[in-house]
Amino acid sequence: MTAEAKTKRNANLPSPASETLPSTAVADMMAADAGDGLSTDAADNMVSMIRVLQPMSPQVIRGNAQMIDAAMPGDIWLKGASPPVVQGEVGIVFQPAHFTRMWIEWIPRDQGGGLVAQYLEKPPEAHMVEDERRGRVNWAMPNGNEVIETRYISGLHHADDGGRAPFTIPFVSSGHAVARGWMALMNAQRQNGKTLPAYGMTYKLTTRSRTNQAGTWYVLHVAVWRKVEDMADYLLGKALFESFASGHKKAIEERA
Repeated sequence: MTAEAKTKRNANLPSPASETLPSTAVADMMAADAGDGLSTDAADNMVSMIRVLQPMSPQVIRGNAQMIDAAMPGDIWLKGASPPVVQGEVGIVFQPAHFTRMWIEWIPRDQGGGLVAQYLEKPPEAHMVEDERRGRVNWAMPNGNEVIETRYISGLHHADDGGRAPFTIPFVSSGHAVARGWMALMNAQRQNGKTLPAYGMTYKLTTRSRTNQAGTWYVLHVAVWRKVEDMADYLLGKALFESFASGHKKAIEERA
């Protein structure tokens, strides 16, 4: 193709987007058309999990197909993030936005695992099963599937580079105490005598080890970080709350 032909062809192409901010008119149109062309189906808006890696997590076992280089028990795994693992003692900053509590039915691991169903209340047909090794009581369906009470706190991970990404943190077993303590901490945050919304504060999440006769495991440790003062962060947190509350966003629930 000749240079003249290339020039004519390129003349018909749209010009590159301006690097300047949109004009007031364009900004107003964007506000009026917010959401056009986007799916609000929860299946198209899944949110990844943040988990604390345990001594038997596949991500820390050498030779396992799911192994993550340099990952160690007690590290925090942000699935899909880059980098995906943060050292537990370093921790992350998290802006919570939404809380929910569910009962999750799972196929047992030794039978292949897999999510079966989610319930707002414990299924009436579930019965207690004692776990003598761990000294706790579990629940199971008549067909042998496990039923696990799970608390979820969803929010925004504040990355060191300024990025913000939605994640959900699940809490099971001894993690319930952590989730309840975090909720008490959220309820204690006040301004002018009123409780702040969950997304009005950020928290530093690190990990700590616990040990009993069954072994050693790691849980999150939650500490107040700072109040959200940036309007963009506040609005992102509020929008995430509304997306979860409406069912437009949903956590990707899977066994670690």
